[in-house]
Amino acid sequence: MRRLLEIGAGGVTSKGGYQSALGGASLRMWQDYFLRARIVGLDLEAKAVTGRRIRVERGSQDDRPFLLGLAARHGPFDVVIDDGSRIGRHQWASFEALFDSVVPGGMYIIEDLATAYVPAYEGGPVGEPGTSVQLVKDVVDSVLRRHAGRRGHPVAELHVYDEIAFIVRS
Repeated sequence: MRRLLEIGAGGVTSKGGYQSALGGASLRMWQDYFLRARIVGLDLEAKAVTGRRIRVERGSQDDRPFLLGLAARHGPFDVVIDDGSRIGRHQWASFEALFDSVVPGGMYIIEDLATAYVPAYEGGPVGEPGTSVQLVKDVVDSVLRRHAGRRGHPVAELHVYDEIAFIVRS
Protein backbone atom coordinates (compact mmCIF):
# COMPACT_ATOMS: atom_id res chain seq x y z
CA MET A 1 0.00 0.00 0.00
CA ARG A 2 1.33 3.41 -0.93
CA ARG A 3 1.60 6.08 1.78
CA LEU A 4 1.37 9.83 1.37
CA LEU A 5 1.97 12.49 4.02
CA GLU A 6 0.81 16.05 3.51
CA ILE A 7 2.05 18.67 5.94
CA GLY A 8 -0.67 21.31 6.22
CA ALA A 9 -4.26 20.12 5.94
CA GLY A 10 -5.62 23.56 5.10
CA GLY A 11 -8.42 25.69 6.41
CA VAL A 12 -11.44 27.53 5.11
CA THR A 13 -9.53 29.19 2.27
CA SER A 14 -5.95 29.30 1.11
CA LYS A 15 -5.51 32.64 2.90
CA GLY A 16 -7.23 32.21 6.25
CA GLY A 17 -9.36 30.21 8.62
CA TYR A 18 -6.66 27.70 9.51
CA GLN A 19 -7.82 27.63 13.13
CA SER A 20 -11.03 26.02 11.89
CA ALA A 21 -11.63 22.27 11.96
CA LEU A 22 -12.46 22.64 8.27
CA GLY A 23 -9.95 21.83 5.59
CA GLY A 24 -8.60 18.62 4.18
CA ALA A 25 -9.78 19.11 0.60
CA SER A 26 -6.38 18.06 -0.73
CA LEU A 27 -6.35 14.98 1.51
CA ARG A 28 -9.67 13.90 0.03
CA MET A 29 -8.31 14.61 -3.47
CA TRP A 30 -5.24 12.43 -2.82
CA GLN A 31 -7.52 9.66 -1.55
CA ASP A 32 -9.49 9.83 -4.82
CA TYR A 33 -6.32 9.97 -6.95
CA PHE A 34 -4.36 7.23 -5.18
CA LEU A 35 -7.05 4.57 -4.89
CA ARG A 36 -5.06 2.23 -2.66
CA ALA A 37 -2.94 4.66 -0.68
CA ARG A 38 -3.03 5.57 2.99
CA ILE A 39 -3.24 9.35 3.27
CA VAL A 40 -1.87 11.10 6.35
CA GLY A 41 -2.34 14.78 7.04
CA LEU A 42 -0.44 16.86 9.58
CA ASP A 43 -1.71 20.18 10.88
CA LEU A 44 -1.23 22.41 13.91
CA GLU A 45 -5.00 22.60 14.31
CA ALA A 46 -7.44 19.73 14.82
CA LYS A 47 -9.19 18.93 11.54
CA ALA A 48 -12.50 17.16 11.02
CA VAL A 49 -11.47 15.23 7.93
CA THR A 50 -12.89 11.81 7.35
CA GLY A 51 -12.14 9.07 4.88
CA ARG A 52 -11.55 5.37 5.22
CA ARG A 53 -7.88 5.74 4.29
CA ILE A 54 -7.29 9.23 5.71
CA ARG A 55 -5.69 9.94 9.07
CA VAL A 56 -4.97 13.42 10.41
CA GLU A 57 -2.39 14.01 13.10
CA ARG A 58 -2.19 17.21 15.09
CA GLY A 59 1.29 18.56 15.64
CA SER A 60 3.97 20.94 14.50
CA GLN A 61 6.10 20.47 11.42
CA ASP A 62 9.15 21.70 13.31
CA ASP A 63 8.83 19.23 16.21
CA ARG A 64 11.46 16.61 15.36
CA PRO A 65 10.47 14.00 18.00
CA PHE A 66 6.84 14.28 16.91
CA LEU A 67 7.77 13.92 13.22
CA LEU A 68 9.97 10.91 13.89
CA GLY A 69 7.08 9.29 15.79
CA LEU A 70 4.69 10.13 12.96
CA ALA A 71 7.06 8.49 10.47
CA ALA A 72 7.36 5.41 12.70
CA ARG A 73 3.56 5.12 12.99
CA HIS A 74 2.61 5.83 9.38
CA GLY A 75 5.72 5.51 7.19
CA PRO A 76 7.69 4.84 5.23
CA PHE A 77 6.21 7.29 2.74
CA ASP A 78 6.09 7.22 -1.03
CA VAL A 79 5.29 10.93 -1.09
CA VAL A 80 5.76 13.72 1.46
CA ILE A 81 4.28 17.11 0.55
CA ASP A 82 5.31 20.14 2.57
CA ASP A 83 2.42 22.57 2.21
CA GLY A 84 2.61 23.69 5.82
CA SER A 85 3.66 26.96 7.40
CA ARG A 86 5.90 28.06 4.51
CA ILE A 87 8.43 29.27 7.08
CA GLY A 88 11.93 28.23 6.09
CA ARG A 89 13.09 26.94 9.47
CA HIS A 90 9.94 24.78 9.68
CA GLN A 91 10.55 23.42 6.18
CA TRP A 92 14.16 22.61 7.06
CA ALA A 93 13.07 20.86 10.27
CA SER A 94 10.49 18.77 8.42
CA PHE A 95 12.91 17.84 5.66
CA GLU A 96 15.67 16.86 8.08
CA ALA A 97 13.26 14.74 10.16
CA LEU A 98 11.27 13.12 7.35
CA PHE A 99 13.47 12.72 4.27
CA ASP A 100 14.91 9.44 5.54
CA SER A 101 11.35 8.09 5.86
CA VAL A 102 10.79 8.50 2.11
CA VAL A 103 11.21 5.22 0.23
CA PRO A 104 13.85 4.98 -2.52
CA GLY A 105 12.23 6.38 -5.65
CA GLY A 106 9.73 8.31 -3.52
CA MET A 107 9.29 12.07 -3.59
CA TYR A 108 9.64 14.87 -1.09
CA ILE A 109 7.80 17.94 -2.40
CA ILE A 110 8.17 21.50 -1.13
CA GLU A 111 5.46 23.95 -2.19
CA ASP A 112 5.25 27.75 -2.22
CA LEU A 113 8.97 28.43 -2.64
CA ALA A 114 8.43 32.13 -3.31
CA THR A 115 7.68 32.73 0.38
CA ALA A 116 11.46 32.48 0.83
CA TYR A 117 11.50 36.13 -0.26
CA VAL A 118 8.59 37.31 1.90
CA PRO A 119 9.43 38.80 5.33
CA ALA A 120 6.09 37.67 6.81
CA TYR A 121 7.36 34.08 6.31
CA GLU A 122 10.82 34.91 7.71
CA GLY A 123 12.10 35.23 4.16
CA GLY A 124 14.29 37.94 2.78
CA PRO A 125 16.48 38.92 -0.13
CA VAL A 126 18.07 36.34 -2.41
CA GLY A 127 20.56 34.28 -0.42
CA GLU A 128 18.76 34.69 2.91
CA PRO A 129 19.84 31.71 5.06
CA GLY A 130 17.27 29.26 6.42
CA THR A 131 14.66 29.65 3.67
CA SER A 132 13.03 26.99 1.51
CA VAL A 133 15.08 28.17 -1.47
CA GLN A 134 18.26 27.76 0.56
CA LEU A 135 17.05 24.25 1.44
CA VAL A 136 16.72 23.42 -2.26
CA LYS A 137 20.20 24.87 -2.88
CA ASP A 138 21.52 22.71 -0.04
CA VAL A 139 20.02 19.66 -1.76
CA VAL A 140 21.90 20.63 -4.94
CA ASP A 141 25.11 20.90 -2.93
CA SER A 142 24.34 17.60 -1.25
CA VAL A 143 23.99 15.84 -4.59
CA LEU A 144 27.20 17.30 -5.99
CA ARG A 145 29.23 16.79 -2.80
CA ARG A 146 29.39 13.10 -3.71
CA HIS A 147 31.79 13.98 -6.52
CA ALA A 148 34.16 15.40 -3.93
CA GLY A 149 33.98 12.19 -1.89
CA ARG A 150 31.67 13.70 0.73
CA ARG A 151 28.37 12.33 1.91
CA GLY A 152 25.09 14.12 1.39
CA HIS A 153 21.38 13.42 1.25
CA PRO A 154 20.48 10.34 -0.83
CA VAL A 155 18.95 12.27 -3.75
CA ALA A 156 18.44 10.72 -7.17
CA GLU A 157 16.72 13.67 -8.86
CA LEU A 158 15.77 17.26 -8.16
CA HIS A 159 13.17 19.10 -10.22
CA VAL A 160 12.43 22.76 -9.55
CA TYR A 161 9.55 24.60 -11.15
CA ASP A 162 7.79 27.85 -10.39
CA GLU A 163 6.90 27.69 -6.66
CA ILE A 164 7.60 23.95 -6.20
CA ALA A 165 10.49 21.48 -5.87
CA PHE A 166 10.36 17.69 -6.29
CA ILE A 167 13.18 15.78 -4.59
CA VAL A 168 13.38 12.10 -5.54
CA ARG A 169 15.14 9.89 -3.02
CA SER A 170 17.78 7.43 -4.23
